[in-house]
Amino acid sequence: MTTLMRSKQRGFTLLELLISMTVGMMLITGIIQLMANNKQHYLFQSELARMQENGRYALTVLRQELQMAGVSGCSANSQITNLLDDSLAGYSDTLFSLNQAVGGWEYSNSGAGTGPTEVYTLTSSLSSSSSLDQWHNGNAVSSDLDATLTGKVLKGTDVLVVKRTEPPLDLAYTSAQTILTTSTNFPISGFLDANDGSNDAGRLVVISDCSAADLFRNCSAVVGQVNRNTAGCPGTVPSNKASLSLGHVYRVLEGNEDATISAVSINSYYIGLGQDNAPTLYRKDYSNGAPLNAVPLVEGVESMQVLYGIDTDDDAVPNRYVTAQILNAIGTSGSAYADTVVSVRISLLLRSIEEVEEVVNTDSLLMAEATINSGSDRYLRKTVSTTVQLRNGGI
Repeated sequence: MTTLMRSKQRGFTLLELLISMTVGMMLITGIIQLMANNKQHYLFQSELARMQENGRYALTVLRQELQMAGVSGCSANSQITNLLDDSLAGYSDTLFSLNQAVGGWEYSNSGAGTGPTEVYTLTSSLSSSSSLDQWHNGNAVSSDLDATLTGKVLKGTDVLVVKRTEPPLDLAYTSAQTILTTSTNFPISGFLDANDGSNDAGRLVVISDCSAADLFRNCSAVVGQVNRNTAGCPGTVPSNKASLSLGHVYRVLEGNEDATISAVSINSYYIGLGQDNAPTLYRKDYSNGAPLNAVPLVEGVESMQVLYGIDTDDDAVPNRYVTAQILNAIGTSGSAYADTVVSVRISLLLRSIEEVEEVVNTDSLLMAEATINSGSDRYLRKTVSTTVQLRNGGI
């Protein structure tokens, strides 16, 4: 009986244990592999969704900005007289002339740039450049990238500048007035910046009626007053040119103002390094002349390429698309191409934040007629593009 009980209590043999452990390890390995694959798939889909959303938002921001480009009330941009001192270092038509509602800088780098038919290869380590002559816009005076963007713009990317005026503020005269060409002080019926309750000393403004307009810098720090100091705003660029007067006599009728003053909005868009060195779309505000701190808008934008549609036969339809480097060239009509821009084509390169590709990415992508080669990395990349028709005349 004892022998029989011992026989029934016998455990697994060594061979059975080995087989069981082997099968168990195979099952566990399969489960781990499945979990790893699911995690990789999740990361891939998550990064792809993030890129699509970032691209959609970035294009929406740029499209809305461009649709407002050139707004100047009832005065066409070509009628706005520039009273700023363009002889001072730091002045740039690309930034401050309202006769060009859109413009920017093209990354050219002595022929190794990102223009049509050119080939540019991304580097595994993104970097900006302090060499401003790697960007050009064809301006006869100074075509290099503005010094305020030194070391901020990533190599291989373009810079876009968009300009317009804000809704007008009525001149607050208590009786009928004539504003002479030599006038310097103007009372206004509202703040230039309703957000913080100040009238922003240094803000660029336009005084206009429906027949003429003048651009100058407000030198007053008094709320409710704009001052066009004919001696300029000391220590600031851009400043008013002392020898220039208003190009027009403006009239103000009590209760029915003909003349208005509007603040100017000037924004530049570029690609720089953001948090954790991720490529990021930035906006920099030049409405006060001296730029405000750049604002990060969209993370994961690695490159921006811009082309400008120019109308050479006056039918409001672009005949060709050119880079910013060509915008200031003189066309057959005798005026700069920048005066005939009717649309803007933007192409953005979106990049994942994490490296999620299984193999090194060697794709070549077409952006605004330029070929962009991926760097030696495993980032996921995607291009998005849009063409925006400029709505406002006189651009």
